[in-house]
Amino acid sequence: MSLYVKKPIPVDISEPWLKPGDHPNVKSYEDARDIMLNNRTWYTGVNIFIDGIPYDLGAAVCIHCGKKVQEHGLIETLARGVIVCPGDRIITGVKGEQYPIKPDIFEQTYEPYHETWE
Repeated sequence: MSLYVKKPIPVDISEPWLKPGDHPNVKSYEDARDIMLNNRTWYTGVNIFIDGIPYDLGAAVCIHCGKKVQEHGLIETLARGVIVCPGDRIITGVKGEQYPIKPDIFEQTYEPYHETWE
């Protein structure tokens, strides 16, 4: 087996997303509510649903960042809508696709681009 390293490819990365309006393509919780609330792999603390709607929205928190569901956003990727936590960065890839990246993964994976890499 051989080891490989990703080629350095510049990608556009936003400042951390903290709230609606910080990035033009991140929908607010209100705009993406149904999609976000049906994604039970992200939220805990809500166990009672009435007609598909959580009984107590105030109890729903993200299992990734611990913040309330209402503080999150949603961005459409090439495959599906992905939930954006406060503090995530939005990456624009080589095909124009956009997706969030967690702060710790960002710090471990990316560094500022140097034109000498070309």
